[in-house]
Amino acid sequence: MDSFTKQSVLNNRISGQDRNATNAKVLEKFYKGATLQTILDSKKETKLLVDALTAGPLAAKMGVPVLLVSQKGLHPEQQTVLNGMTTKFVHQIGGGIKDSVMNQVVQ
Repeated sequence: MDSFTKQSVLNNRISGQDRNATNAKVLEKFYKGATLQTILDSKKETKLLVDALTAGPLAAKMGVPVLLVSQKGLHPEQQTVLNGMTTKFVHQIGGGIKDSVMNQVVQ
């Protein structure tokens, strides 16, 4: 590991109780209170998060987050972080996200 960096990266880990809580912590750390061009939404109920992984390079290029959404709705931590953000657009990446959940994200 020393060949990559001489600095410790042990304190850089961002984690939460589950995927949605971890996603909320990432949003809070990197996008808190941001005005964004868009937010890319991806369904969390896939074992390998294929849609989110394929959206990652586009999100990085655009400087926007990938929001993992559950079919049950937003995690309370995600809701809190999103309340401080503004965006003109919300794009669904992949399929299978309920309209009610997308409406929750838009609001």
